[in-house]
Amino acid sequence: MKLNLKNFFPYSRKLKARRIFQKISSFPAAERDISFYLVQKTEIKTILKEIIKWGGELLEDVYCVENYLDPKRKKRSLTFRLVFRDKKKTLEGEKVNALLEIILQKLEQKKEIEIRKS
Repeated sequence: MKLNLKNFFPYSRKLKARRIFQKISSFPAAERDISFYLVQKTEIKTILKEIIKWGGELLEDVYCVENYLDPKRKKRSLTFRLVFRDKKKTLEGEKVNALLEIILQKLEQKKEIEIRKS
């Protein structure tokens, strides 16, 4: 499977562009990583669109931190880091975990990913 970075960067920039004119929050960010295998022929831009869609207003940034071809499974494995932040209060872990669970469920329902179990 060939990775085309041209498809990845436009969505990363769109997410960052969404916050250019916003006041910087004094509250800390909460980061979570999600690791999964891509189902055949699923494009990274499709995954990013879904993450951005379901992450809502609290999703500040998302970027790929790991990308490799698993030799045992012969599938592309990806890890994305999601950065959440509320501009009005400190986010609680339960809220972030609930958002993350929604994102993973939506991606799995669409049969676009297979969650990577450690």
